[in-house]
Amino acid sequence: IPSMIVTTGLALIYESLASFIAGGVEQTLPSELRGFGKAPGNIILAAIAFFIAFFILNYTKIGTYTYAIGSDERIAENMGINVDRYKVLAFVISGSFIGAMGILSISYGSSMVAQTGMASMSRNFIPTMGCFFGVAFRKYGTPLPAILIGQYVINIIFYGFIALGAPTAIQNVITGLALLIIVMFATEVKKGEVVK
Repeated sequence: IPSMIVTTGLALIYESLASFIAGGVEQTLPSELRGFGKAPGNIILAAIAFFIAFFILNYTKIGTYTYAIGSDERIAENMGINVDRYKVLAFVISGSFIGAMGILSISYGSSMVAQTGMASMSRNFIPTMGCFFGVAFRKYGTPLPAILIGQYVINIIFYGFIALGAPTAIQNVITGLALLIIVMFATEVKKGEVVK
């Protein structure tokens, strides 16, 4: 199953599960649990996550195999890499980083409501663009710094539209166009292959 399909399917399951547990009622976060919602807590957590990801991707077997599988899954399997095992490990590690992002997101507000019907996916588009930015520039080195730079650029554009008072519909159109442009540059088309 393609990773993007797995991610989307799991997002639907987790949304429904969160909505079922919360019972559709707004949940309030106590003030003592909001420490990561402001500096220096949020900066410290983000820096720790960045350095852990950098270490895993550049100095461990998991990182090396993840790069190999991401480049060409079939070749990685022919080289003797247990592709299924390392894909599951990559999902588990990614899940821990998504958990850290969830802690940061929840800490910024005082209350939250569980979303359903893929409504939570809208907040994933901007981070996804940062990841595609990193993929587009991976040929110049490790993608992690490129993801960080791409995320800053995309946030400047996105929050610039908010500061200018642009309607939400215009922001969504610009976000979608930016995602398409970044994916266009990130996709490597090879002659004779069908793009999936």
